[in-house]
Amino acid sequence: MFGDISPRGSCWPDRWVVLPSASLGDDTAAPRVRRGLYEPIHGSAPDIAGRGIANPIVRFLSVALMLRHSFGLEQEARAVEQAVLRQLRRGL
Repeated sequence: MFGDISPRGSCWPDRWVVLPSASLGDDTAAPRVRRGLYEPIHGSAPDIAGRGIANPIVRFLSVALMLRHSFGLEQEARAVEQAVLRQLRRGL
């Protein structure tokens, strides 16, 4: 519902978008299954494909969401998030 306005609050001025997103749904036939669509809030950025300027950091954070919410792999999700944090501290 608010996907069209959420990117405005997730950017540093004149910088890249830094939030992953998840559209989650529950499967009534299999109540323990949580299906989802995981992606950076800016999408896949096909307009900059092949130009060497895309930043994959948020894609990895989306994977962490998937590990946590669809697969129940909390420890693995934290490992991905910690790896991203280490990379950000190194200055990309």
